[in-house]
Amino acid sequence: MKTYSVALVAALVALTSATACGRTPIGPDVPSPTTLTLTGRVLDATMADDSGVADAVVEVSRDGFSTSTTTGPDGTFVLGGLEAGQYMLSVSREGYLQTAQSVLLDTDQEVSCLLDREAGDENATPARKGRIVVVKKGAQARR
Repeated sequence: MKTYSVALVAALVALTSATACGRTPIGPDVPSPTTLTLTGRVLDATMADDSGVADAVVEVSRDGFSTSTTTGPDGTFVLGGLEAGQYMLSVSREGYLQTAQSVLLDTDQEVSCLLDREAGDENATPARKGRIVVVKKGAQARR
């Protein structure tokens, strides 16, 4: 009987300590939050060969939360640790028109972001606007 009392008291102390520190204890009845990943590639819309845009800033934001990353040399990016929900996805790079679009993130997703060059550039296409296209949703999205 004494052994069970000591174990019960120890369990209650651990639970109280975790809750008092602002942490939610995770156990069989408390699932851990699922996070999602948004991957993609930023492309130069004026180039026929689907050239990637290096060093573009890709940002997602919603409800006071914001995170961003910079594209690699081939224009690819990965934003992980996102909760499901509606986000504003914006892409910018010096020399290009900024583009933004609302994206519903309910599974892992892959997007293509097409950027048009600013007016004054010899390859500019001022009649067009950048666009963001969801390429793949779900487990098939490349990482």
